[in-house]
Amino acid sequence: MSAYAKTKQYGGSGGDPFSDDLTQSCRLSTVTIRSGTYVDGIEGTYTMPSGATFSGGFHGGGGGSQQSFDLAPGEYITHVDIRSGRYVDQLKFTTNLGNVHGPFGGDGGGAYSLSNLNVGGFFGQSGTYLDAIGFFTEVDC
Repeated sequence: MSAYAKTKQYGGSGGDPFSDDLTQSCRLSTVTIRSGTYVDGIEGTYTMPSGATFSGGFHGGGGGSQQSFDLAPGEYITHVDIRSGRYVDQLKFTTNLGNVHGPFGGDGGGAYSLSNLNVGGFFGQSGTYLDAIGFFTEVDC
């Protein structure tokens, strides 16, 4: 298991807080996103040291279309592009292997870019949409 730090949270103040429980996690292995005009919701699937997987839970609403991407062993998210305002409007992820996933969502909100990451999980606020998102980053890989 790794130690994690938190990034800033991006988006609005609506919805209920969430925070994925990473105490048994070895790595983030799959990201599932529902999106349309906004990012409706997000779910991380995590791999434990035993190789078993578990869901961090789905955070957000059921609108939009669903897409998922897997992270290979040794692959992790190093860069996140975010558009947000009242909600998380768009997410785009780039991995250490150069794979790009997204953009998911629409073009509204202000643009933010986070680099030099090793994303291990998600926290934020959600309701009908993904209201806000932040990232747990590994500090002890």
